Amino acid sequence: SPTYGFFWPHLTLAKVWLAQDTPASRRRAADLLDEARTFVESTHNTRFLIEVLALQALLHHALNEPDIALTRLEQALAKAQPGRFIRLFVDLGPPMAHLLRRVKGEDLARQRYVEQLLAAFAPDKPDVTSPPLAESLTNREMDVLELLAHRLTNKEIADRLYISPLTVKRHTTTIFGKLGVRNRRQAVVRAHALGLIPSK
Repeated sequence: SPTYGFFWPHLTLAKVWLAQDTPASRRRAADLLDEARTFVESTHNTRFLIEVLALQALLHHALNEPDIALTRLEQALAKAQPGRFIRLFVDLGPPMAHLLRRVKGEDLARQRYVEQLLAAFAPDKPDVTSPPLAESLTNREMDVLELLAHRLTNKEIADRLYISPLTVKRHTTTIFGKLGVRNRRQAVVRAHALGLIPSK
């Protein structure tokens, strides 16, 4: 889709500039993330907005602006919590884990979600992504994922589940985001690897 085409290279570049950790690279990352956020808010793409906000949190942490960093992280968590996104945060590595440990508040559901995220960073668990991902997929998303493995079209899946093709498309987009993949084939391969669906 146009959104994927825009975001994958832009966010990858932003991550590269953040990793370089120089004043010039941080400025470039800041400009790019501001542009990306404006675009993604206009397209109402929650998955990418979460990632942009998370990257902005890391940027402000690197700039020694802890209050802004935590504000951006809280915004990302608020968007991510309903869909139980895990991989988006885990893929950002130890700096994100460090920031997550600073999240405080009285929202018990939020704290449980943060604990789930931090558990996925645990170094002594090689397969840490599997349980959180399995928990994060809803029953309906699991239904769609299993039918994707049978190579059904959106219309065929819609007919099987008595929902509209548009709803199927929405579910598949969410599944891709949660599994950290870009297409159906990658989703099925990843699901098999995580044990979410049985291998043939």
